Amino acid sequence: ILHLTTMDSSNTFALLCVKTTQIGVRKVAFNDRSLAIKKPIIVTNIREVDPPCCTATSCLRTLCLCGFCGLVDACCGKAVVSYYEAEEVTLAAFAKRVSEMKGITDVLLWQHGFTNVPSEVLSLMGGSNDLQGVYKPNILVVPVIWNSVVIRSVSIAEQLGYVVDRVRAEITATCLRNFFLQANTECKKNPLAKKVIGSGNLHILAHSMGCYVFFKMVEGLKPEEVKMSLDCFKFGLIILKQANAPPDWFKNGTKNFENVGSKTVQIGKRVIVTWTRSDAVLEKLSNLSIATNIYGPNDLGYKGPGDTKHISNLLQINATAEIVPPGLKSYHSYQRHPTWVEFTKKQIKAVKEMKSSQGNGMYPNVGSSA
Repeated sequence: ILHLTTMDSSNTFALLCVKTTQIGVRKVAFNDRSLAIKKPIIVTNIREVDPPCCTATSCLRTLCLCGFCGLVDACCGKAVVSYYEAEEVTLAAFAKRVSEMKGITDVLLWQHGFTNVPSEVLSLMGGSNDLQGVYKPNILVVPVIWNSVVIRSVSIAEQLGYVVDRVRAEITATCLRNFFLQANTECKKNPLAKKVIGSGNLHILAHSMGCYVFFKMVEGLKPEEVKMSLDCFKFGLIILKQANAPPDWFKNGTKNFENVGSKTVQIGKRVIVTWTRSDAVLEKLSNLSIATNIYGPNDLGYKGPGDTKHISNLLQINATAEIVPPGLKSYHSYQRHPTWVEFTKKQIKAVKEMKSSQGNGMYPNVGSSA
């Protein structure tokens, strides 16, 4: 079991879009199989601990597929999962704590993709998608935890798991939208919150299917909610990295641009889209007949967004040509690569120096790579 013992858990935060169990005053528990919820919960002091004893009504550690969990020792199917405890904090308390953290200037929401468990993305737990360490000391990474399925075999089961994750991603999108609205409300009434997260200091890095979560989140925003963001809360940098999302998201004249793309570029100071034809993961997903028959093309991170000259604050990047070096094992999951991290840090610094245009909420042309 991976226990958080040597690191300062008071400096770890996560935005939970999964169901929790109340185990004390502002203390909650969750696990790798917690179900999706639409209400966002911010937590800190995250620790992986030994689970409580399994009972007939509560089985947080061992999920018994036969339905007799806790009643018999010799269950016919067991799946061991990790169990976590954490302290729930309000958005106002989160802003206050971040303001007191020495050296922190920016917050980066990390929206992970398909088939990741919390221990792989939670800050300071050392997982394969834990980004906190690589962005120190000035950027606080806050992972968005959602209940993706963990199926990593190339099989029909993997395809079905992908379809299940798409459904869960849409629930998570509602959770993320509610966080966006909460951030707007908090920034309007709380000067400290506006300083910490409402002045372009909160950014989002979405990866793979995490980009689809963000796509559905923006799709759900009403026009008045987008306008509200122009008055108070706005993301600084929105990064859509190797997006498992519709390739026409930003294509002029399409319904997806009208309903989603046009809103995306308004709620962030700068939008970055990375893509590469070397992304074998997205290439394989585009060939999954079940997925494409149900959802259509979702390979933005493989094909690229096309012509984006009509969007002044969007920067598209051919990752293999302009950022990451040749010879990588994966051109899909390079979020910890030093070259990518340095690029992201520079973009965050640049976006903080941007000045908004007068009146229309858009931003000066920052260029695009075709």
